Amino acid sequence: EYKNGHVEGAINMPLQTLDKCMDDIPTGRPLVLICRTGYRSVVACSLMAQHGIKGYSDVIGGMHAWADSGFDTVPPQSA
Repeated sequence: EYKNGHVEGAINMPLQTLDKCMDDIPTGRPLVLICRTGYRSVVACSLMAQHGIKGYSDVIGGMHAWADSGFDTVPPQSA
């Protein structure tokens, strides 16, 4: 999914491994969570809240909404 296009500067942290990667989440700056449709990023927000991580936002509608709004993305990568 990340290879299909993403926000410039994004860090790829799949939801299924997020619970084990909480120490790798950058802090001290605003974070924005995004996935393809917006569902998994909401779940990620919940996990982060359970771990006491603050200062994040979720992109409602995910990458679909991001692209539909005309924001830039890194183009898809070839296999």
